[in-house]
Amino acid sequence: MLIQILLAFLKVGFLGFGGGYAMLSMVLDESLKLGLTVHQFADLNALDMLIPGPIAINAATYVGYLADGFAGATVATAAVCVPSFVLVPLFIKFKRTFANNPKVNQFLDMVKPAAVGLVASAGFTLFLGVVFGVDTFQDLLAKVHPPDVFALVVVIVCSYLHIKKNVNPILLTVVSGIIGFGLYYIM
Repeated sequence: MLIQILLAFLKVGFLGFGGGYAMLSMVLDESLKLGLTVHQFADLNALDMLIPGPIAINAATYVGYLADGFAGATVATAAVCVPSFVLVPLFIKFKRTFANNPKVNQFLDMVKPAAVGLVASAGFTLFLGVVFGVDTFQDLLAKVHPPDVFALVVVIVCSYLHIKKNVNPILLTVVSGIIGFGLYYIM
């Protein structure tokens, strides 16, 4: 299992473009291959709002821990960091060459929409898992799944408050967690 974790997060580290949220789609794909569920991944996304640090490292540590305990967390965290230790010094060495190269700029211009698509894909998958309790869109189409009305209301209200009222997403996460804890566990 440790070799699978190592290879999965080396791949995420080397091929993940666009920052932590864009990498979440790759992390989700690798997580499912390691046996995690979409619900566990949704928990990761909520924890990422509360735990300081880079998203990719937090995600690797969490997924590695769930897949194979402390050893898995250690291997996954190291594996996702190794590519940065290799690529950043290379970039610094050749920075002037890359900065004015039109081919590199064209490549980066094409990575931006791909990153947006990957963020949207991860968000849609999390939405399906949290609101409908399914792992894929095909699962939703295969059988009627009633939505979790509370989860749907939280998604809509939090989206509205963040987009229209500019409420801090960390505050929304904490308040939603407290309300959810009260609704699901205390009642």
